Amino acid sequence: MPLEMKHYCDGCGKRLFKRAEDVYICSYESTYCSECAAEKNFECGCCKGRLEKRPARIITEIKVIPLENIHEIFIYNVDGNLNTQSFKVDHLKDALFQS
Repeated sequence: MPLEMKHYCDGCGKRLFKRAEDVYICSYESTYCSECAAEKNFECGCCKGRLEKRPARIITEIKVIPLENIHEIFIYNVDGNLNTQSFKVDHLKDALFQS
């Protein structure tokens, strides 16, 4: 069974990315960002087990989603936090395909 690649830190709630190299997990897959893992001295707050770097998931396929199937786009900052702005795709389509 593959690892569940959680998207949020169990400590602070920070957004985590599947390919991030600074994510730590325990054997029960509790997931922490590097800051929370260091604060806990790399010991899981739930099971008290050792936190280890989570392996990065390699992308093996790229899915192309037709623009008409996308309704809203969320943008994440470099630090992994959700940008407070979201864009309605109808406005984006208008901006992209102006004649």
